Amino acid sequence: MLAVLRADGHEVVAMARGIDLLDTLAVSLHPEFGSGRFDLVIAEARMLGAEEARMLSNFGDRRNLPPFIFTTVSRDAELQAKVNQFGALAVLDKPFDIDDLRETVNRSLHRLTGDRERPVAPDSETTMKVAAIQPR
Repeated sequence: MLAVLRADGHEVVAMARGIDLLDTLAVSLHPEFGSGRFDLVIAEARMLGAEEARMLSNFGDRRNLPPFIFTTVSRDAELQAKVNQFGALAVLDKPFDIDDLRETVNRSLHRLTGDRERPVAPDSETTMKVAAIQPR
């Protein structure tokens, strides 16, 4: 997944734990030390537990956070609550086809930039800074 997103020209920052995501987001949003906002977060739903969800609520206005795409092996009430809480743009059921992920990322980019007419090709200059949680 990470290699495909990078091959498509996106800047991808990978982490293995939900708490690492929180630390990375906090630093990226800091006005003095920020390394630049993330445009998108791709996360395995089970990697963001109740503690991470509580900590994310401390970031203040939800609009400060990038949109999320969740991946999951099962859809249940807990997942739906996360989707609602994080304002997820999409949920991909595992195993998913990598082209489905690419299409979802591209749709997200269109939604974020407001450019629905121009397709986002792998050689496009329009790229995203993506935070991805991928269990090891």
